[in-house]
Amino acid sequence: MNEDALLQLINQMMPENKPVDLEYRLYYNKETNEPLFYSMEQLDGDYIVVTHEQYSVSRYDLIIRNGVIVHLIDAVSWTKLVPSESGTSCRADNIMIVDSDGNNKWTTKTYYLK
Repeated sequence: MNEDALLQLINQMMPENKPVDLEYRLYYNKETNEPLFYSMEQLDGDYIVVTHEQYSVSRYDLIIRNGVIVHLIDAVSWTKLVPSESGTSCRADNIMIVDSDGNNKWTTKTYYLK
């Protein structure tokens, strides 16, 4: 038996490597259209197939309508309360209560997505 025949025999005995079909899923509540969780497993429940990128990001600020993802929030900025030298005077124990004689002052600050 020559070498070529031996290699051919070995190649015939080895199984072929088949590509794995990966499916990324977003399971959601069909009544509220809200996302529940992302998974690659086959579980009970309603789901849509998403891309690898969508699966990697795993956003929950969306809803599913007619089997399509609808983004609700594409935030590029957000605002929060921060202590300040000037601003609205509030009580020391609760910033939700305005106190014109209070020493604690708060204002809003906007942050932008870069």
